Amino acid sequence: MAETDDLLDLILPVNLVELVQYHHNTAYSLWEQRHIDAVNTVCEYVKEIHPTHYDSIAGIHRKFKLMEPDYD
Repeated sequence: MAETDDLLDLILPVNLVELVQYHHNTAYSLWEQRHIDAVNTVCEYVKEIHPTHYDSIAGIHRKFKLMEPDYD
């Protein structure tokens, strides 16, 4: 995950939180596993690197940890 962390280091913590909140509130017609994994990666990064910001997305992270991909 080093490359992912390098990229996420360029984004302000507040913007990462907004990104997670946006995707949580957006109703997609199809959540693929890669989308779920991406949100979980950002949440894990915030939890590890910016723990003071994690409280605002902890509930969303719990939801995405349990989320299953949508299939037609």
